[in-house]
Amino acid sequence: MKQEHWLRHFCEEDSEHRELIQWLIEEGLTRPDDFDARLAHAGRLRQMGNDWYKRDDFRRALHCGLGAVHTLDFSPNEQLAFSEQQRQQTAASMVPVLSNLTMVFLRRGDLVLLKFLYIYIYLLLLLVF
Repeated sequence: MKQEHWLRHFCEEDSEHRELIQWLIEEGLTRPDDFDARLAHAGRLRQMGNDWYKRDDFRRALHCGLGAVHTLDFSPNEQLAFSEQQRQQTAASMVPVLSNLTMVFLRRGDLVLLKFLYIYIYLLLLLVF
């Protein structure tokens, strides 16, 4: 079983995590296995989140953003097999997703998760640049 590391930081309870995964399945947004397909899928979810955010539907924007995090959440074993380019691509893909989630959490008034997001974005930027 693939272990979620990133997504667990945003889901306070296991039930929230399970509900998000179930929502992704119901919406036909299950994450693919292939590396390139996962990057593309995360980009699609990020764009969907942007569209919902513009419509002031922050719940759906949050779901799409967390779905993108889930999509980019590779297991430690998968990461060990990555090339340096794949590591950088993953980090570069995660930064705009976390940036979008920052705006959603700000609008929702969730300052605790907002603080963690700023730390994550900073660390990812160090990896990318």
